[in-house]
Amino acid sequence: MMNSTWHVLGTGAIGGLFACRLKDARATVVLCSRDAKVTEQSIVLRENDEPRSHRFTSEPVTAATPISHLLLTTKSYDAINAMNSVVHRFTKDTVIVAMMNGMAHVSSFPAIAPQSNVVFATTTAGCHRTGDEWIPAGNGQTLLGALDKNPTAPAWLATWQSAMPNVSWRIDIEQRLIEKVAINACINPLTAANNIRNGELLTPQYRPLLDQIIAEVQIILTAINETAMVMTLKSSVYRVISDTADNRSSMATDVQSKRKTEVDEIIGWLINRDAIHETKADLPLLHQLNESIKSIEPVR
Repeated sequence: MMNSTWHVLGTGAIGGLFACRLKDARATVVLCSRDAKVTEQSIVLRENDEPRSHRFTSEPVTAATPISHLLLTTKSYDAINAMNSVVHRFTKDTVIVAMMNGMAHVSSFPAIAPQSNVVFATTTAGCHRTGDEWIPAGNGQTLLGALDKNPTAPAWLATWQSAMPNVSWRIDIEQRLIEKVAINACINPLTAANNIRNGELLTPQYRPLLDQIIAEVQIILTAINETAMVMTLKSSVYRVISDTADNRSSMATDVQSKRKTEVDEIIGWLINRDAIHETKADLPLLHQLNESIKSIEPVR
């Protein structure tokens, strides 16, 4: 098994989790920092009520040394700026794994690094931060793939499969990313606007709103010719809610913490598809939630 060096840019909940998992799989992991004075960072991972500290070398994004493998796990609205901050370190052999919500970055990344190997990823692995600790909340499933639909998994995937369970290479990664956006659009804004946990969406108080937003997202999926997703969306949303009933969505956590949200990159991306403008579809709840959440988040 090839254990390569992985740089990680964006050590929030998911970035920190994957940095620890890759390090546990004996990969060399370097954290990228915007602070040139930081040379070392620690992440405390608490599992089974036992804290375990992982120490990492830290490099400034402005360093000149080439990056062989990059895991990018920033917020979606920071993704393009983050890529541009390290693009001078990419070579024709650099592998970039972009793991974040939304779809806005998907068309941009190959253009930013046309000489490199851009891979997209989505995960249902759970993790949240409490103080200085990262607390995993389920292994979930991690899907990776390239837009060229190359069916051959890269050699480095073996390290990921050693680091995390349920990691697979997919030729339909673009559809899986769209599906993740569709599911997030049904769950995250409603939980954020109402300050509730995911499971509360299945209660009589919120289920009618949930079903309405699912129906509106299905209209969008039909308009962009993702008809297979239309058939499975409701069952997928209900399953994710049941599997994560005690969790707070990332958007709900962001609103609660008075941080910027990814509502533009999730709902905004869906309602601004050309096909939606052409059909003039009526999507009242999606528009209401989009404006409501944008009105309470900090100015970007």
